[in-house]
Amino acid sequence: MARQGWGRHSTVATGTDSGDQVSVNAWNADVDKDGMLGFNGETIASATSITPANSTIILSGSTAVSTIAVTNTSEYDLIYVFTSGTATLTNTSSPASSGDIRLLADANKTLSTTVPTILIRKGTAWYEYGGGITNALNDVGDVTITSNSAGELLKWDGSAWINNTLAQVGAQSTLTFGIANTNAVQIDSATATSGEYAKLTASGVESKSFAEVKTDLSLGNVEDTALSTWAGTSNITTLGTVTTGTWSGTAVGETKGGTNQTTYTTGDILYASGANTLTKLGVGSNGEVLTLASGVPSWAAAAGGGATIVHAFTNTTTTTYTGTASSFGTVGVGDRDIYIKKIDANNEGVFTKIWKNGSAVEVQIA
Repeated sequence: MARQGWGRHSTVATGTDSGDQVSVNAWNADVDKDGMLGFNGETIASATSITPANSTIILSGSTAVSTIAVTNTSEYDLIYVFTSGTATLTNTSSPASSGDIRLLADANKTLSTTVPTILIRKGTAWYEYGGGITNALNDVGDVTITSNSAGELLKWDGSAWINNTLAQVGAQSTLTFGIANTNAVQIDSATATSGEYAKLTASGVESKSFAEVKTDLSLGNVEDTALSTWAGTSNITTLGTVTTGTWSGTAVGETKGGTNQTTYTTGDILYASGANTLTKLGVGSNGEVLTLASGVPSWAAAAGGGATIVHAFTNTTTTTYTGTASSFGTVGVGDRDIYIKKIDANNEGVFTKIWKNGSAVEVQIA
């Protein structure tokens, strides 16, 4: 006997059942609905709970339907639900009451005017038909998860699927972008270009060309010149202390602290021959003396003069000194001698005698 369901022939036959043709009773019997129900449709005003009489339902209005009665249906029957208004179906995550509706994605559903939502009866509840998968992990095929939380991932442990947190599967933690300590830095420029330089902004980094870096560093007047080929410049006006190196330039002028001379001969003497001008005076001859002629120094022969002291120092320790004027010699400008004489048993002194008119006066020097 076929299962009973919705949908009958719209035309009722009359006559007797002779056995030679389809009988009136057979013709008027309920449609055989094994597998698919009949497709008679009906329009029902949407309400919290509805009781359909056909397999195709068009809900008018905008009320959310949370219960569809199971009257006159069998387990595994299908119904097709549309709306001619804005009606919706209300999801029940764990159907417990007769007529409850469980929808894919475990969420309420807005019905379409052209695409049916297919519901299949299982037990005394209706489940949206679409492969049997919802977005609850426990509803995924043969996977059995004892507990799960939003944001977790499935991981195969070799024998079963288990749910893990992001940290457990080694996933990257949530990133905080910025330039504070431990932040992740992101590109903060729509014109970032390969080969350019990075500059921090308040939000991340931006791209800077070589010319832009020079401008940012106020290096607009700096010329890009290799020192190995630089010939120098005449524009240096200030120089610090030179502590090393060898001067190989031109002679330093007199007014710059130099002599303006580049060579010297033994015995040369420098003198000012004019204002801010130094000149070399070459060495003179032996016996010549330096003299001034016409306002400048020069060498000249020595002029005649008196005698100098010629008597040798007498390094003699004695208690008395009995030399005579003749023993000191006559030297033209006076006779002189120096000697050491005992003052007492422990001390000695330096003496000299001054001779005048044949007599001498002894004088102690020290």
